[in-house]
Amino acid sequence: MSEGMIGRITPVLGALVVFAPLANAQSLPTIPPPQECKPPNRDRAIKLQAVLDRQMKLISATPLQGEQDLATVKSGPESARTSVRVLKCDEPGLSPKEQREAQDFEARAGKWADDMDARFAAEDQARADVIVPLCTAVWTVAMMREWIAKEKSNPGGVVDLQKLHDWGQTLQESQAEIDSLKPRYIAFRHHAFARWESEGACVAEANKPQDSPQ
Repeated sequence: MSEGMIGRITPVLGALVVFAPLANAQSLPTIPPPQECKPPNRDRAIKLQAVLDRQMKLISATPLQGEQDLATVKSGPESARTSVRVLKCDEPGLSPKEQREAQDFEARAGKWADDMDARFAAEDQARADVIVPLCTAVWTVAMMREWIAKEKSNPGGVVDLQKLHDWGQTLQESQAEIDSLKPRYIAFRHHAFARWESEGACVAEANKPQDSPQ
């Protein structure tokens, strides 16, 4: 995600929008206003609704497949819930019509937060169970093929048959895992697996520091 996108997703109106740790999804009616509300402020309420509406649209449109780190967007649901609490405090400063609109917006924001939490949970699960294991198997197959080809072309003329056997077995096992995981990948992403570079989780895994050889 570009710095510009992050800047648009996480704007702060003074102390209006507070990013709190992620909590379990809650339905909006259970979200109380803060224990200590500031005096109602109509302008703040109108502006906060506009900012939060933009945030929700931007986060909803973010393609998670290419995101290496989901931390920025995953803070969105709890930010929305916090903003709703502030908005509840400002409701008395609104006209009756504006109050009804604000309450409708609060309900929509609450549902959005729950939906996004579910979306992020599904993404995390798929990354752990399908996507990263699939990329790891792809990398292993490529590595085994490279090692086997190098060993077979040994210019010294001495080929280690045990290595070829072991690497060939690893290659077969990894290919079987790829064949098993690809249908699950398609079921989740709704398209075929193309290149591991298109998966943010795999890019992050590939960029992890490697252990120093012992």
